Amino acid sequence: MINVTNEGYGRASREDMGTVFGNDPAEASMKDGGKAWYTETFARFEVAAGSHEWLNRTCFVGNLLPPTEPNKVRVEIYEIV
Repeated sequence: MINVTNEGYGRASREDMGTVFGNDPAEASMKDGGKAWYTETFARFEVAAGSHEWLNRTCFVGNLLPPTEPNKVRVEIYEIV
């Protein structure tokens, strides 16, 4: 099991975020052709000892992508090297 916590910053208003996680997420996330969408995260992993333990000792950043489906998110995560 891998636990992932993403904390970060974004430029969407509370109203837009309500729409993003509502029934029509594209309505808010694609305002201004998607140019206004900006949400960056700091991903933190918690993993038991074993083959994925390196995730506990590594720094990551991520991009919360503009949602395209209700109640679903996608985050691109990158290791800082």
